[in-house]
Amino acid sequence: MLKSFGNPESDILTVAVNKEGTVAYSAGVQPTLLTFERITGAGDQVTWVRSHVKTHHTHDIRAITTTDNAVISGGVDCHLVVNSIKTKQCRKIPAIPQVS
Repeated sequence: MLKSFGNPESDILTVAVNKEGTVAYSAGVQPTLLTFERITGAGDQVTWVRSHVKTHHTHDIRAITTTDNAVISGGVDCHLVVNSIKTKQCRKIPAIPQVS
């Protein structure tokens, strides 16, 4: 282990990294999406910092994926949440109703 960000409150269930490898996202049993950014300091020393914490889900987050301009997460609450990277706006797509 190269770096620890303190004791997590719950298990991490999913991780995603942007295509440049400079931003990582993690989520799990708590309905919180964590964002970590890679920072290059003096002497080309690289470190990771926790930059954002977002809570848009009501239950576990089971999947995260990234596109060029958004982070998409989904979980037990059956909602897809689309977080725009550039505008910082969030769009919550409701679950499709199931017919018995």
